[in-house]
Order: sequence, then C-alpha cells, then structure tokens
Amino acid sequence: MTTASTPQPEAPRLRDQKKRRARDQILRAARELINTKGYKSAKMRDIAEAARISYQTLYNYFPAKAMIVQTLLHEELGIGCDAQPKITEAESQMDLAACLQKLSMELFECAADHQRALWREVMLDALRSPAGDYPALALLAPNGAEKVFLLFREKLSGRSSTEVMALAQLACRVLDANLMHYLLQPSMSRWEASRSLNNQLALLTRQTSGVSQPG
Repeated sequence: MTTASTPQPEAPRLRDQKKRRARDQILRAARELINTKGYKSAKMRDIAEAARISYQTLYNYFPAKAMIVQTLLHEELGIGCDAQPKITEAESQMDLAACLQKLSMELFECAADHQRALWREVMLDALRSPAGDYPALALLAPNGAEKVFLLFREKLSGRSSTEVMALAQLACRVLDANLMHYLLQPSMSRWEASRSLNNQLALLTRQTSGVSQPG
C-alpha cells in the first residue's frame, strides 16, 4: 500500500535565490524606467509591470519608490545598507573632529553633483511620508547615525553616557540639516556646503572639552 508523499517545504537556499532574483528584476526595471522616463514619471505600477511581478509583490520588497532609487544609488556607490558601522583602523588614530570631518566628506561624495538632482527628487519624495529623526542622513548613509553615535562613544569613552548621547544627537542633527539644505538648494555649491558643515562640526567638537567627567 502506497501513501501520498508529504510536500516538502521549500529549501531556504531556494527561497533566498528567488528573493534575490525578484529584487534584481525590480532594480533593473526601475533603473531602465527612470533612465528613459525620469524619476517622477516612473510609477510603481510601471516598475512592477516591467519587472513582471505583481504590484503587491513590489510593495513587499520596496514600500516606496524612493526606497528603490535609494538602493540603486547606494549600489552604484558601493554602499552596503546592511553593514554594521565600525571604527576603521585609520579612525582609531584620529580625534573626534577629524573623524566627523571624514564622515562629512564621504556624505558629500555620496551626494555627488552628477546624481544630486536625483537625490533631491528622492529626498522630496521621502519627506512626503513619515520620516525618522535624521531623514537626509539616513537617505545618504543608512547607518550614518549609528556611525556618529559609535564615534562619540569611542572618542568620549570617559564621559557620562547621557552627555555623550546628547552630543551625538546634536551632531546628527547638524549633519542632517546641512545635508538636507545641500540636497534641496540647487544653487549651493558642494564646497560652500561642506565648509559650512565642517565649521559647525568643529564648533561642536570644541564643546566636548567642556563636558564634565561623570561624578
């Protein structure tokens, strides 16, 4: 007597491969549509149709068009969205001010002039929906805020956690405000924006010398 075999669950590796293929199809379709039609004219339904997937499947991967383009731009720049921030060997030898200046330079390089108009469109689109604490910083560097907090904890390790947290939050706000201003103001040059930001960061880091030691 034979019995019907029980269907075996899909292997995790096969599921992962299918997800990667679907994600790649979406990104390829989005890139082609944006290159031909422009960011505003490339609709989510157009992307789903070009990727040969359902509208709902597209939203399962990317709930907003801004997220698709953010991913495309990050991949073009070689930015890993899932990578955990860490202190590099070079940064371990630098003071806090130098580390923050290095980070700001990397962020402005990310918003390079040849892609600045597209970043601006994505920023405007992202602001139409509920945003996090640092929308511009998160747009250009998904783990940017975490990197700032890590730098402050490392460089001010002898200070109270409350004071370090407050200073790191202020640094994130300064970075976010300056990056957003640069993205949304086409007339502002990269040199002008980076100089203004670095001056503000230098002023902020000078204040760390006045932070009291924990009692």
